[in-house]
Amino acid sequence: FCPVYLDFLQTYSKDLQGGVADANKKVLTHEILKTLNYVCNTRIPAYFQDVPSNALQALCSSLCELFCLLLSKNIDPSNVKWIVRFLIKIQAKAASATASAYPTDFLNLLQGSLVQNNASTIVDEISKSYELLSNLTNFADDGTKERTLYYFLIYLTRCIFALTYHSIEPHINMIISNIIVPTLSMNSEETELFEDDPTEFINTNLSSNFSYLGSSSTPFIDISNSDIKSASSALIVRLVGSKPELASPLISLAGQILSSGDKASLPCALNILKLVQSHIDEDTMNTAVSRLIGISKNLSNEDMWLCCLIYDFFSDLTTKT
Repeated sequence: FCPVYLDFLQTYSKDLQGGVADANKKVLTHEILKTLNYVCNTRIPAYFQDVPSNALQALCSSLCELFCLLLSKNIDPSNVKWIVRFLIKIQAKAASATASAYPTDFLNLLQGSLVQNNASTIVDEISKSYELLSNLTNFADDGTKERTLYYFLIYLTRCIFALTYHSIEPHINMIISNIIVPTLSMNSEETELFEDDPTEFINTNLSSNFSYLGSSSTPFIDISNSDIKSASSALIVRLVGSKPELASPLISLAGQILSSGDKASLPCALNILKLVQSHIDEDTMNTAVSRLIGISKNLSNEDMWLCCLIYDFFSDLTTKT
């Protein structure tokens, strides 16, 4: 069935480009994407291992194209999610595959141009299109779509390893400023939750909901949990764990947010400072704490949610201050 699936996805992509996509094809695409994800759980199928036919390259190219088409039209978030999940699987296979698992020529392809092209294609397209970026980050405000953004963040985190990091490195600033900052900031619905149910607000927003497997450079995400803030936090930890030199610009970004006084973005600054505090010198941390004390003193009763987050940040400090 693999060649049939590939042909169908390529045809669906052409239909979308021409604006004549059949609604039934949307449903079939959903089932095909789920099937491809499941059959690749253990092993990439033999059909896609054939290097001369470029079958896996053709599939990944079609999926990247579909990803951008569906995102630009702001349709089928579920299918966008399954595309990203498949790319995550390919990424994981490339990182863990051995010579005993696959033929040498396929292994070279898998760990070479294939995963690099996937990463660079997706991130390049998002970087140069405000529409794609906006549609993606807006998924955070919709409970039915947030898993799509969640898996995209997991994919970016997976890309921070030797084989693919250079493919996304030119876009790190864009990723942090346009994806990480908005997802770690607070929206009006979240702040209203504090008034309606403070306990739920605390359970949802205080403390990181992700755990570590091994070292701090390899955050483990429970994929049954679609918490976007945890996924964003994990990406920062993976980024700084792999590239410690990136801690400095992140610390500067947090300082800029504190100076701006933008209440919605302050939780993002608190998260960044908490996640990279081992890289912060004592003077810088003292300055940040002094600013936060000043901010907390001037908050009104309507801003108690922010006071709550600031005090939680103080309770989590491990450095001398």
